[in-house]
Amino acid sequence: MKQQPHFPPDYQILSTRALETALHKVPAYQSWSKFDQGAAVPIAKRFNALPKIDKKDLREHSWRGFVPNDLDIDKALESGLVEMVNTSGTTQERVTNIWYQQWWNESEAASWLYNKHTAALPLGNHREAILTSPLNTGVLAQNGFLPMTERMLGRFLYLNEKANPGSWDDKIIRRIIDELSIFQPIVLEANPSYLAKVARFAHQHNLPVFQPPAIIFTYENPGVLTRRQIRQAFSAPLISSYGATEAGYVLMECAEGKLHQVSSSCRIDIEYLRPEYGQPNLGRLLLTTLTNPWRSLIRFDVGDLVEIDTTGACPCGCNDGYIFRQIAGRSANLTYSVNGLPITTAAVEEAIADCSEVAEYQVIQKSGRYDVRIVPAEDIVLSSAQQKHVREQIIEGLYPLYRSKDKIAVHFVDEIQTEPSGKYRRTISDIELATDSLFLKGG
Repeated sequence: MKQQPHFPPDYQILSTRALETALHKVPAYQSWSKFDQGAAVPIAKRFNALPKIDKKDLREHSWRGFVPNDLDIDKALESGLVEMVNTSGTTQERVTNIWYQQWWNESEAASWLYNKHTAALPLGNHREAILTSPLNTGVLAQNGFLPMTERMLGRFLYLNEKANPGSWDDKIIRRIIDELSIFQPIVLEANPSYLAKVARFAHQHNLPVFQPPAIIFTYENPGVLTRRQIRQAFSAPLISSYGATEAGYVLMECAEGKLHQVSSSCRIDIEYLRPEYGQPNLGRLLLTTLTNPWRSLIRFDVGDLVEIDTTGACPCGCNDGYIFRQIAGRSANLTYSVNGLPITTAAVEEAIADCSEVAEYQVIQKSGRYDVRIVPAEDIVLSSAQQKHVREQIIEGLYPLYRSKDKIAVHFVDEIQTEPSGKYRRTISDIELATDSLFLKGG
């Protein structure tokens, strides 16, 4: 039986206000009144009866369609109170958003309270180094490299100016390590895949690295494999922060390793996998913004899957809102067993994480077969016998998921390519995502 979360007193008030505003003032939801069960019904039931929206809806209605009609958005844009930003990714994924910095800052500050390390730090005007693709944030260099001074903006230092980390050589990784020591950030905010590359290099070459008071993972979900690799070089607290440009800060990892809902700024609804798939604690996130007056999002499907923590409590003492064991990956990145069961990216990584020879991986399901691409760890050269052993180990690990050894082929490659957004897609399937058949409507 799933645990029912406990919410702070104003959570239901904020949820009701967000819903009423959407139904009566926001153009994109003008047809939703027929789904609403009315003010006499508990707010959770009202939300569960509603449709969902996704990035396709955001593009079709345009950004103006999600602004309450009693606000003067043109005046706000002209004054600089808000601005327009575009998310990275393919045309199908890219969205134009209204950016309200005050809301973002308040949402971020609320997330820091869920981890004892960030809660104890003097954050808000701190030095922060950022390691990700400049397509996500930062300064993009089309040709050559940029000096450190051109990658600094206020209190931020952007450590990477290249869209594809596959273009990194030893020189740029050493530069990243050197600049961390020079800049000495209070927080290192990093894409875990990018930081794992730096950590593997530092470990291989026995290089000391600066240890910031906190390392916060964003932009991608940190898996078992990347965490272990980062620990080869970094002893600082590793903290996963989950959010979205559209919805602000949503989840924060506490010191006990659990992910907590930032319930003061974001409402969460969950639609669970159907019972026949045998994963009762796995579902997709539907997000509602509670405190952003300039962007009304109700039951926004951000495309990510979560595994709920069934205890409903945490030793860290933060027990308001949903508590999750992990982000399990994206719905669009599900692969499927030979008998049609959905397999998450997190399940795949956990299955191969004990293979120490693996630096990076990718599983591509196509025409009923599973092509497993492996980048070996940089500090080893695998003999033919060792390659055979690694293949067998990976196939044995993946068999309980995919239920066929004959259809799994393991290949050793030099590099895994990133997506156009600069992020890695670790699992891919040619089976079209059919959300209506996967998830229970209303949770």
